[in-house]
Amino acid sequence: MRDDDMTDTLLAFFENQRMMETADYLGRGRAFGRWPTGRLRGRWVRVCRAAFAADGDPGDRELSDLCAEFGLRGLELPLHHVEAEVAAATERAAAARAIRKAEGRRLVPDDDPLMVFLRELDAPRGAAN
Repeated sequence: MRDDDMTDTLLAFFENQRMMETADYLGRGRAFGRWPTGRLRGRWVRVCRAAFAADGDPGDRELSDLCAEFGLRGLELPLHHVEAEVAAATERAAAARAIRKAEGRRLVPDDDPLMVFLRELDAPRGAAN
């Protein structure tokens, strides 16, 4: 697969994930739908910081729901408020990746949703999963 094709594939995967999370959020009643934008931003920053501080999974449902609400409103995430946390998490991830690589372990688990998606993409058409 060419680099441009891989980039397009990854973007499609992440867009699909975003749409599924938004549909899930809407299906559960859009809990943040009536919140003022300032309150929404403040909650997103607090939840995001807490996830990074706890080495939490950024796929946390509340964080996903908050991101979905931003998307539904056409608002940008206030990423500038969590730059330090993102940088620290990136450093931790790079260190963990270096350790896994040095130990000869896979960098991404086989059951990671992205890995499953890529395997399915590469599978011959009509093949059973």
